[in-house]
Amino acid sequence: MHILVFTDNFYPERNAPAARCYDHARRWVKAGHEVTVITGAPNAPRGEVFAGYRNKLYQREVINGVNVVRVWTFITANEGWFLRSLDYLSYFLAAFIASFSVRRVDIILGTTPHLLTPLTAMLSSFFRRVPWVMELRDIWPASLAAVGFQKFRPLIGALRLLERLLYKSADRIIYVSQGFESYLENLNVKKEKLVFVPNGVDLDLFAEPSEQRRSFSGERIVGYFGTIGLSHGLDVVLAAAQSANLQANTRFILCGDGAERSLIKKVKETKKISNIDILESVPRSEMPALMAQCDALLVHLRPHPVFDMVIPSKLFDAAAMGKPVLAGLSGVAADLVQDNDFGVVFQQDNALALVDACNSILSDESRMRRLGQNGREFAQKYSRDRLADDVLSCFLRVLALDVTLEAC
Repeated sequence: MHILVFTDNFYPERNAPAARCYDHARRWVKAGHEVTVITGAPNAPRGEVFAGYRNKLYQREVINGVNVVRVWTFITANEGWFLRSLDYLSYFLAAFIASFSVRRVDIILGTTPHLLTPLTAMLSSFFRRVPWVMELRDIWPASLAAVGFQKFRPLIGALRLLERLLYKSADRIIYVSQGFESYLENLNVKKEKLVFVPNGVDLDLFAEPSEQRRSFSGERIVGYFGTIGLSHGLDVVLAAAQSANLQANTRFILCGDGAERSLIKKVKETKKISNIDILESVPRSEMPALMAQCDALLVHLRPHPVFDMVIPSKLFDAAAMGKPVLAGLSGVAADLVQDNDFGVVFQQDNALALVDACNSILSDESRMRRLGQNGREFAQKYSRDRLADDVLSCFLRVLALDVTLEAC
């Protein structure tokens, strides 16, 4: 089977869509299938092309057996809706044209968050007369409204129409959070189209090392690793770090890039907040070593009904590391943490609640060990190996091939 994947982000980029697509694609190749990914030059989130790459009209490479076609896109930092829209539009046009160079495709996958990527998959499916699957990682345009874009009513209206068109056209819709199911059913998406394949973790990469080397002697470290964006609300860390109620030996580490990073760094420096370190983003392969130096790991989203449906992929990475999770989450993600008892859920955007959570966790060694062990057991259920097989089985079912399938 030849699988054609459209994704705006791919390895060596480090965000969640890139990691999931890469982890799945290389496992499909290992299972004996051919995979071609059409993406752009790696540049997210700063809008700077990675070393060793150029933003060319068309280029090919092979990464762990995966055929990668990279096309020219309008590259910009992950800041500002207008320039980002040009980025998305340029990918849509370039990827669609480049797709005609890929031969003998059996099935097509288009992944979100933005809707122009699955639109490319839909159009390619139409011209090729092969089925296509939409991978729903984020609810657009609802999530745009959640971070302040509701004032652009014509744009939101057009995206709602496109959203419904894509749901109607797709042969299957793979969604990554149980919270999306009721949303899709409210839009009258046929239930038989829906396939739940959650986010997960590469257990070969994210695991607590047998020996930890601590660089922060005498301090308790709370780490956040991932995108520092509009939806993550990490200004709450700035307020928590300045609280007189926070235990004196507590330090926060924020490691990543995103639209809010420069603002948070500026506030930290202006207010001379000494117990926060803002580290440069590191390759995904280096993250576990840094995470291992932390006593607890933070996962946070701004409070909004849309985010009640979301399960951040970094939640699975944190659990796999065997660290207690400080979860500024609500909805289905908060339920996961509480039901599996691998962290403390605190009220989002509430600095005092974060301070209380830090103090209660970091002062209780036995509780930290118990929550960490529970996290490792939880993560075992969400191995990328198993989840890649679930998606692959879904493809085979769409193609009406003989396969025993529980996911679809």
